[in-house]
Amino acid sequence: MKKLSLKYYLWAIAFVFAVHVHAQQESNGLLVFDPPSDQFIPIVLQSHKGLPRFGARDNYKIQNNTGKTPGRTVRPVRGSYDTEKSKEVGLGYRNFSLLLGLKYRTPFMGDLDRERLTTISGNMSQEQRNSAYLQNYLRNQIAQSMGTGPVCENANRGANEFERIRNYKAFIEQCLDPLVQWSQSFFKNEKMVGYHVSTLHVGNNYDFDQKGYWLVHPLQLNDVFFLKPSGIHSMTFLPSASFETELMKKTSSKNHVDFFLQMDEGTAERLMKEGISKLYLVKKIKMVYSGKPLSRPNDRLEFNYSHVNKEMDVYLDEALTQHFTTLSMDNLILKTP
Repeated sequence: MKKLSLKYYLWAIAFVFAVHVHAQQESNGLLVFDPPSDQFIPIVLQSHKGLPRFGARDNYKIQNNTGKTPGRTVRPVRGSYDTEKSKEVGLGYRNFSLLLGLKYRTPFMGDLDRERLTTISGNMSQEQRNSAYLQNYLRNQIAQSMGTGPVCENANRGANEFERIRNYKAFIEQCLDPLVQWSQSFFKNEKMVGYHVSTLHVGNNYDFDQKGYWLVHPLQLNDVFFLKPSGIHSMTFLPSASFETELMKKTSSKNHVDFFLQMDEGTAERLMKEGISKLYLVKKIKMVYSGKPLSRPNDRLEFNYSHVNKEMDVYLDEALTQHFTTLSMDNLILKTP
């Protein structure tokens, strides 16, 4: 069983990382993170104001540009989407999550058997269990989702056990270290700043007395990462600024905020007639890896977040091109218990 000492492995990765820089490019609302080689596909994320966008995504509805209703909001053709672009972005978020999972499991790479496939049995040592989990993660998740060249794509393939071992060893020798190196370029200093987008459902239960809608905004974010394949836990809100602490004192739940969005009757009726039943709330957040010690590689990874500032923008469209209003967390109208 060929293994590398953890100290040597981390030193080697740090050295390689020091001499390689992975380009990040932004164009047309997309952030593209170039891979270390053509053996892997680039990671494509949506962006907002130059930073990564998480949460509710732009599904790339194809606009109806007939020009018959000048001066009004251009409504999308129902059910018409750019599916190829949506698929590319969806894969990008999945692979981003998988690379983060790889990054924070690197300390267990010393247990990885690089020569043989670890067979699962009832009397395995913890070291063998770690190897089995890592091999499954690399072969069934990373290689299947991120590989493009034959070496990386075939990590989990083979007509017989001899061919499967050869393919696995080729993947380890040629693909693993570049992937681990690439994973270190994300969440530098264990944090990342971006925008989170959530939906606000309007169109029903208009409050004619107070003129607006009572809405629910989640604080526990379950839509930043692909949770199941990466083994990442949801993003937990951890207040750090005074306006966040004051907000939590006024709410009855730690998981969501019930607040009132003021909107006059004319605007509410116009949005209803135009088929707009969802608004998009955008807030700038700082995501931080919790640093909670892992006893095994299959332990769930935990992340926290806080708000960079108190302002939250509301848009009419998922592409975030039609600004509706700006809210502030320090003067939200909250529902009292």
